[in-house]
Amino acid sequence: MLSMSNAKVIQKIQERLETGNETFNKEMPVDGTYTIREAIEEALDLSIYLSAHLIYIEDRINDTVNKLVDGAPEHENKVIKDYLHRIIMKEKIKNKGHFGIGKVIVQFLEQEIGKLA
Repeated sequence: MLSMSNAKVIQKIQERLETGNETFNKEMPVDGTYTIREAIEEALDLSIYLSAHLIYIEDRINDTVNKLVDGAPEHENKVIKDYLHRIIMKEKIKNKGHFGIGKVIVQFLEQEIGKLA
């Protein structure tokens, strides 16, 4: 069954266009108003926002892993390590080998598992 993800993406774009219409009191101009330089600057801003959010996610995962292993007996570290391996395998299976942000999370978890060894 399809998840309607394309429809969700289109809905998000539509919502963003409507926000712009309300903010600027007009529809998006298609007359060359915006230059390629402005588009590049927006893309750079996006990369900054995404990088900051990725760092936030990595920090939260790191905090969680550290809480799990801090003071845990050696046998519990093995249980935690096995659990993290299962999370990684689920992510790999779920995405059929194609990763977006999941790939970064999986790589991070693999590094954390290495610390438990």
